[in-house]
Amino acid sequence: MKDALSAYVKKKIKGRKPELAHFFDQAGFLKILELFRGNNLIILNYHRAYRGELVTAFDEELFGSSLESFTQQMRWLKDNRAVFLSEKELIYFQQKQKKIPKRSVLITFDDGYKDNFTLVYPTLRSLHIPAIYFIPTGGIMDRKLGWWDIISFFIKKARKKTISIKGYRFSLLDGREKKKAIFHLLQLMKTEPHSRTQDLLKVLAKECEVDFPSYDEQDAELMTWKEIEEVQNNGIAIGSHTVSHRVLATLDEDEQFEELRSSKRILEDILPGKIRSFSYPVGDYTAFTKKTKDLAGKAGYDLSFSFKTGVNYQRITDPFDIRRIEPPENFHAFKATMISPRIFSIRSELH
Repeated sequence: MKDALSAYVKKKIKGRKPELAHFFDQAGFLKILELFRGNNLIILNYHRAYRGELVTAFDEELFGSSLESFTQQMRWLKDNRAVFLSEKELIYFQQKQKKIPKRSVLITFDDGYKDNFTLVYPTLRSLHIPAIYFIPTGGIMDRKLGWWDIISFFIKKARKKTISIKGYRFSLLDGREKKKAIFHLLQLMKTEPHSRTQDLLKVLAKECEVDFPSYDEQDAELMTWKEIEEVQNNGIAIGSHTVSHRVLATLDEDEQFEELRSSKRILEDILPGKIRSFSYPVGDYTAFTKKTKDLAGKAGYDLSFSFKTGVNYQRITDPFDIRRIEPPENFHAFKATMISPRIFSIRSELH
């Protein structure tokens, strides 16, 4: 019955996950699915949260949840007896090869955005939920946003109808066309060797006839070191997310190791304690290699996290590929994802 039900659900939900999750929830089918729930460790990865109407000059795709939605999700997990793991507990279970408790959940945030401090942190603290924040050290030190935000900024601000970049021509006639252009430019940054994209932002600024965002505009979007240390002192572990947030698979091995080693060293020089965890920028299986995993161990990390790669079992088999999923904002879809992650979780490419 379990296999038949799973096959039927998978066939029906393709492209219609939120609507079908709502239907299954209202009809009581999620309670049936819960009977077959595996002993999974589900690691939820977020980037940004917002309050009220979402308005940004930067990459809006990173705003996965409103504060209201995020709070509702966390409260639902607590009400349903989720076991919220800390970084320290996960490392203990992995190193001792002990079974992770059923209904275990770990909360993670990437990229060090200001809203992680102003919106997310108070919610986590009030609900006594631990988490890991993965910090790209270069952006925090230099007060500069990542390439994905800068690309989005240029395209959104551009008034030209078309632009040509690296042999590609993009229409910027309307918001829909601009979103397509942003997507394709992000894909270039994620997949092309860094040697071929290292000047892309400067070329794009010139082609769009848009200046880089000011220091103040970028500074306002990022956590400060003082804020990072405060969350670290109150239940949030800090992990590394490289120095530059370059996609490691686009770098040679020496450059990869330098990103891994330097980001860890910088964090340990500024913050108290040892940095034990790392998350791969972009994080899908095109973004890092087996050699990258080996280098992460060599650099001194205990765990490394991928992204949009699925869920984990009660024992971690590969400490350098701890799988994470992106939680949907829709509450019915979120519940469905937590109850049956192998059916409802979405695997696609983001940052």
